[in-house]
Amino acid sequence: MRVVITLFNDSSPFQPITRDKPVGLLTCLNKPLLERRIIEFVEIGLNEIIVVAVENPQAVQESVGPQTRWGAKINLQVFKDPCSPHETINRISDLVGGPLLLAPCESVINVDYLKVREFQKSSRSRWVSIVSKSTVDSCSDARNSVPCAEFVVSEESTVTGALLYDPDYEDSDPIDFICEGTHVTVADPKSLWVLNMAVLEGRFPRILSMESSDPKSRISVGHHTKIDRTASIEGPVLIGNYVRVLEGAKLKPYSVICDGCIIDREATVGASVIMENTYVGAETSLEMTLAQSNFMIHLGIGVWTTVADPFLLSGAKKKIIYSWKDRVVDFLATIFLLIIFSPVLVIKGVLRKIRGKPVFDSRTIMIRDIHGDPSSADSAVRTNIFWFNDSGPLISRLPALLNVLTGRLKLVGVRPLSQDDFSNYTDDWTRQRFEAPDGLFTPIDAEAANQQAEDEKIAIENYYTVTRNFREDIKTLFKAIFNLVTRG
Repeated sequence: MRVVITLFNDSSPFQPITRDKPVGLLTCLNKPLLERRIIEFVEIGLNEIIVVAVENPQAVQESVGPQTRWGAKINLQVFKDPCSPHETINRISDLVGGPLLLAPCESVINVDYLKVREFQKSSRSRWVSIVSKSTVDSCSDARNSVPCAEFVVSEESTVTGALLYDPDYEDSDPIDFICEGTHVTVADPKSLWVLNMAVLEGRFPRILSMESSDPKSRISVGHHTKIDRTASIEGPVLIGNYVRVLEGAKLKPYSVICDGCIIDREATVGASVIMENTYVGAETSLEMTLAQSNFMIHLGIGVWTTVADPFLLSGAKKKIIYSWKDRVVDFLATIFLLIIFSPVLVIKGVLRKIRGKPVFDSRTIMIRDIHGDPSSADSAVRTNIFWFNDSGPLISRLPALLNVLTGRLKLVGVRPLSQDDFSNYTDDWTRQRFEAPDGLFTPIDAEAANQQAEDEKIAIENYYTVTRNFREDIKTLFKAIFNLVTRG
């Protein structure tokens, strides 16, 4: 039996966050709906999957990725227009033979599809429609902006849109398979929010199973995530990968923090879904909110809002533009450091000359244009910077002060990378660090994190990319020099 997953839901209620992706790629507990449906079918042994898309097929293809990623055989079909379930089945059956299970990507339900297949075999009906006895409509506590625990569940039977077809049986009217599972169709921001809340509540055990039976202790944390010890977290909460939760932040029950998010100091998030690569600013409070980048919708209001202040809410890919003031400060500070360290540079250069070595070594790196608005990682060019390969952590980089004077580097920024290192940064999260220019002294130096894993270093740089300002650069500079001196 092949599975046909359709991505047909109207994306307009989700604008502007669906400008470049269909509804099926929106997040349900830190994973796209499409990914969750594929995993669901693969786990029960249905690994021949046809994905049918209308909008943004390229984004769908990128989300699906190589077939080996899922252990499934996945075929992407592009339709010009959405069509009814019966028409979709008829069009697909012209391409492939045998029984077909139609499963709308945006329709989430607890049902055993293998039992549906057995029901069809026993009834010998060509068409079986899956009907749910209960549908989660909303959260009863939503109006009061308190953590969700009680959901409004409709007990009226609802057709889920799922359909099972077998051409070997005689043609007949569809018969219904009545399932006990709860059903949610993601058709607007509220239903997406309700789905996330209901999953955390435990109403969809196929999607998420947490070890503890006590909701207050259900806290799931992803890989390479850093949570400050002063942060407060009360479950159920799901935190994705590469997330940073800073000092004094509060994650209240029913919070979903997706990959690459930054929850800054003293920020509060409760009963909210913070989608991937979103920065929540210091002392910002979000309750019953769906947020992505600088767009948010409060479920009590139901209207998308654009947040103009990037220090309250923004994408975690905020571009940094450096003004002439930054460059003047860089120049003056570099002259000051050259004066201080000139005896070291002269003595080191003379000793290297006596030993038959060049005065300076050079290192080839890939740099960004620091004069203006950075565009993409592809804009990097190769250049050489001065270095001492045989010296301690501070002395080794002192010659690169000359590169700062020429504008090749900033005094403070992210690590300069070699061409090989640069080419390894491929996914969205790791490429984010390219939004900041390369610097001689880095936030990794300031946090004394040079011995940390690479993912942790990237997280530190990404946080710097989003929160950088003049005062923080000064603090980073002094802390970095202090750490390099004491370490050396």
